Amino acid sequence: GGDKSDDGNNQEKRETHRSITRAAASGILPDKPVVGNDDEDIALVYGSIAGRATQSLLAIEFNHPRAVDLHIVASICRAYVSDTRPLESVCAGVVRTALQLPVQNDATVDESTALPQIDKVDAASALGLAAQIGPWTNLRPHRLVAVAVGMHLW
Repeated sequence: GGDKSDDGNNQEKRETHRSITRAAASGILPDKPVVGNDDEDIALVYGSIAGRATQSLLAIEFNHPRAVDLHIVASICRAYVSDTRPLESVCAGVVRTALQLPVQNDATVDESTALPQIDKVDAASALGLAAQIGPWTNLRPHRLVAVAVGMHLW
């Protein structure tokens, strides 16, 4: 009874988040060609727009967890953002929150920490975002590998 309803509610929420994120993504790139002198100029414009949009989506997710579909954010980043360094800090915070990782220094955290109480879809999206942006100066990869292995996401 209750589990089916919870699954339905979670699916409905996930679809709402995905729709909102798709709407934001559709506004990132213009529906008409950008006028520029050459392909490099156009790529810079797209990259700048996508970088700012990604930063904004990550900030929204950081302040309102599970409000944004991280799969779509990672896809935007993969397709259009060449310099992810400005995104590393907020990405680390988003991934840490999504995977319910402690905020302490990663090097001193006990590895026996319990797995996050989230579903595989949410865990995979957070791990995919981390893989795309690479916030390794702010978040140690061994923590993410432990979550992935523990949740059978390899």
